Amino acid sequence: MMQNNHTYKIFTEYNLLIRYFQDNTAISDIYDNIISSLTDNSYHNNLKVLFDLRNAQLEINMEAMKNFANCIRIHSALQEKRYSVFLTTTPNQVAFSNILSSLRIHQRFQFRTVSTLQAAINFLDLKELSESEIEKIIFDIKDNPLISEAKVLTKPEYY
Repeated sequence: MMQNNHTYKIFTEYNLLIRYFQDNTAISDIYDNIISSLTDNSYHNNLKVLFDLRNAQLEINMEAMKNFANCIRIHSALQEKRYSVFLTTTPNQVAFSNILSSLRIHQRFQFRTVSTLQAAINFLDLKELSESEIEKIIFDIKDNPLISEAKVLTKPEYY
């Protein structure tokens, strides 16, 4: 069982970062997940990112989301062009990801909100992976708790 409500795994062979969230999830959890991945030795700026939100109940707090967007916008390690997709199943998740996308975190970021894994695969151009392979990857990582080793990077106080 996952101890935290989020985890991630980097697959360098596919140039892919999968971020998985479940249960009650706040923007601070997403920030923690991002910051933790920056300290991973496999992290690099050209990774395609899949946010799997399908099992998360997202807390929508506009002020926290604006603060999150500002932190991401000015963070030096997050300035490169990147493609990110939010995989959703509920109206709450769609609203959350659309609000986040509308904050225009960075002009170089390309966001898409989708409701199927195949649409996520297509947007991220992951031709070498099938839906079943990605579902197996997600199943394998969701039971592995994320242990944050963020040393210098800390969560802003307003979360």
